[in-house]
Amino acid sequence: MKEELSFDSFKPFFGTEIRGKIAIIRFTDDIIDIALDLGVIGGLWDLLHTLSTSTEVSAILFIGTKLCFSPQRADKFWQEFREQYKSTSGNLNETQKQRIAHEQNAMCRFISAIRDCPKPVLMALQGQVTAPFLGISLACDSRIICDDTVFHIRTHKIGMPPVGGLAYFLPLYLGWGKANRFLMETESVEAKQVLEIGLVDQVTAVHILEHTAFKHAQTLAQKPSESISAIKKLLNTHFRGMEAYFDSEREAINTALNKLWSHKAT
Repeated sequence: MKEELSFDSFKPFFGTEIRGKIAIIRFTDDIIDIALDLGVIGGLWDLLHTLSTSTEVSAILFIGTKLCFSPQRADKFWQEFREQYKSTSGNLNETQKQRIAHEQNAMCRFISAIRDCPKPVLMALQGQVTAPFLGISLACDSRIICDDTVFHIRTHKIGMPPVGGLAYFLPLYLGWGKANRFLMETESVEAKQVLEIGLVDQVTAVHILEHTAFKHAQTLAQKPSESISAIKKLLNTHFRGMEAYFDSEREAINTALNKLWSHKAT
């Protein structure tokens, strides 16, 4: 099994190791660019399925770098996306629309894989983090962040809708009213604030992030697998309609990008 889990083909996007029955997936600074490689994305589902069914794994821990989810990396990705699929009209062409659909489907599948996994799934974050990855982290069973973490909700600043399922998960955590105010009014939120409102479970110092997250993963992994699986299955009943939500999110992205790129083309 350990040989099956040495996924060197996923470099430079992330690396995987098994330590004490905890599968650790370390994202690199290039992780956002995985969306430009559909072949690697396809392999990611195989990885998650393998980890979910492996008898050597009791929990999965994702760890991000300080820069991998930063606004700068996100802006660079969108620029590369635009260059790769130029449109002379300034509007999205069919190739671009199909690519966005693929990426939204991939994001939805990733979130579904996290929820369908019968084992605890944790996310450890640090540094500057854009809104989509806050959304994805909310699909996990636990979130541990550094005290230097800042989540950037740049919806108004960049003229894009909240993506990554953020507008889907926030009402489940905060209630509709607080989620509405959060998305309408928040530009950035620091570690202490997200802890206070219950969006993360622990805040720790930078130098012990991995240690703290790993210990928390071990604690969850030691609980009876039957009860963990049952709890996740029952909680998942609240996620009905998620695919329809991602269809709406994709349409909102198409509309926003058409407007932004048409404006830049004039």
